[in-house]
Amino acid sequence: GGALLQSHVTASPGYTLESLKEGCYRLQLRAVDTEGFNGMPAALTMCIVPRLPAVIGLSTHVSNTSAHAMRLSWRAVSGAHSYRVETATDSTFAEITETRETSATELEVNLPADSSYSVRVVALDAAGNGSLPSAPMEIEPAVDMPWGFFMLLFALMVSLV
Repeated sequence: GGALLQSHVTASPGYTLESLKEGCYRLQLRAVDTEGFNGMPAALTMCIVPRLPAVIGLSTHVSNTSAHAMRLSWRAVSGAHSYRVETATDSTFAEITETRETSATELEVNLPADSSYSVRVVALDAAGNGSLPSAPMEIEPAVDMPWGFFMLLFALMVSLV
């Protein structure tokens, strides 16, 4: 038992509830035909929960396991049950190429060596509700320097001595 907060009659198949506070609500929908006869009610319980804060402190570290592996880490978010790490080919995340979930605050990812990409992290609560995403981190491909370049650099350093 609770108080009726809103009642709405419409011929439209959609309606938006606005300004609901945190808590659980019972929604009831009843169709009425053109002669005014009520159909059977359909009910749904809906809960409004606070959103977790966005992940901050996203950083990368070179991994020791592979030339194309990168270890991502970030600060823990209070109330987070897990984290979703998203990799995309652009900073707007229009095309997400990989999504991985972890309960830790770090993850090793294998990344393409020949292209740039963006990474972001979303904190998830126990029900799977996501925070706003972290600020995206742009990662450029590693540049392989040929041995000849290092030998030339070494030769120049030796000749300066």
